[in-house]
Amino acid sequence: VSLPDADRVRLALSRCPLVIVSDTVNDTDTLRYAHIKLPAAGWAEKSGTVTNSERRISRQRPFRELQGEAKPDWWIMTQVARAMGYGKAFKYRDPADIFAEHAALSEFENDGMRAFDIGQWHKAKKSTYDAMEPFQWPASRKHQPAGGAERLYGNGIFTTSNGRARMLAVAHKLPMSQPGTEFPLIANSGRYRDQWHTMTRTGTAARLSAHRPEPLLEVNILDAKRYKLTDGGLARIRSKRGTALMRVSVSDAQMPGEVFMPMHWNDVYSSAGGIGRLPTAHVDPYSGQPETKHIPVSIEPFEPLWQGLLFSNTPVDLSNLPYWVAATGPGCMIYEIAGDRPCLFKSMLPTAANNTGDENAIEHIIEYNDGKKGVHRYARLNGDRITGALFVGPDRPALGRDWISALLGNDAISGPERNALLAGRMPDAGAINDRLICSCFSVGLAAITRAIHDQNAVSTADIGRLLQAGTGCGSCLPELKEILDDALPRAAE
Repeated sequence: VSLPDADRVRLALSRCPLVIVSDTVNDTDTLRYAHIKLPAAGWAEKSGTVTNSERRISRQRPFRELQGEAKPDWWIMTQVARAMGYGKAFKYRDPADIFAEHAALSEFENDGMRAFDIGQWHKAKKSTYDAMEPFQWPASRKHQPAGGAERLYGNGIFTTSNGRARMLAVAHKLPMSQPGTEFPLIANSGRYRDQWHTMTRTGTAARLSAHRPEPLLEVNILDAKRYKLTDGGLARIRSKRGTALMRVSVSDAQMPGEVFMPMHWNDVYSSAGGIGRLPTAHVDPYSGQPETKHIPVSIEPFEPLWQGLLFSNTPVDLSNLPYWVAATGPGCMIYEIAGDRPCLFKSMLPTAANNTGDENAIEHIIEYNDGKKGVHRYARLNGDRITGALFVGPDRPALGRDWISALLGNDAISGPERNALLAGRMPDAGAINDRLICSCFSVGLAAITRAIHDQNAVSTADIGRLLQAGTGCGSCLPELKEILDDALPRAAE
């Protein structure tokens, strides 16, 4: 997902006669090419060591039992290697054996030219390894103290042939991919506040998904006008390598001629939101970093015939649609969908598969259709329990997601709730357009605005005291400061 020119990787995997993937989750873009899936242990289930960015090696001990048939990575690789006939090279009995070999190799033929050296541990007993206290490398028998070096090169001697630092003069070079007539804009990529890498873990958390349920193409207002894009509309992004399809967010955070795209979405969570298809494979000659921050692109509006919002307590196959994005909701999956041709909407609602536990429950669909306006509403029920709902119209449906998600978690739906679903009138309709700001405490923009105007909040500390927003992980504090700056009157300069 995060590789440049990612479709080339997909093509390579599709041509492999045998693909074996070891992972902790059941569905990723890579796993979809796997012929054999091996369940791997998660970090909380593994025994070993972790090295952080200050060179500190810490002993990691599991605090959770292995789930199902999951095994540690080292065990999986060892068993595969032994089955392939390499048993002599893979005699490991536990992580302590591997760490000892790692330590021995770090000092092998190391005359001080390699900074990494933990030779002190090459003959450590398993009991010593198990009782390991955190230490910083290097911790060699020859050149460094056993407790490790707090500061690398603190003695003024460097890992060069003469022991002196080697200074490299570098000159700025322009990226190899440059904008032009065909691709006039520069796309920058990065991460959203509440998502991590490719959403394999954070994407399953409803509270984190609520902050940014879709990947947004951020565009300056001048570029939006120039390319006929509307805020909240859809846009197709093209590069020399591939295409993507995203919802538009007109923003003054972007300079004219530049756009921003989040890097997290993949084929599991979207139809065309994965931006790994867009950048070329040009990389920095020293670091190997690809040009994912500088992608020449063109943008154009995507005009859907209809747009919809689908709620389901089971996964839905929407591969026939040009645009869909999946987000984890409280107790269900929520899909933003759009199409450019007529569709049999009712077929999108998945069957309940008797997941209510009541084999005698009768499954049926209630619906409302207005063909002239192009408005359609459906709800699938298993007995009195709602298992899915679909809302379709010529424009993007504005609905209360939390209320509908809560209905899917109820044991039974009442008559008034059925009528509200079909009428498209939700009890929390006033909060439909409320933007989630604080994920830790589920505080939206409307509540923060009220605290500023009605309760005289003038600082992030005030907002935290009134609403708890910003008092958890703190990642929303910059956004809270921006809201305060925009809402509070400025003193005359």
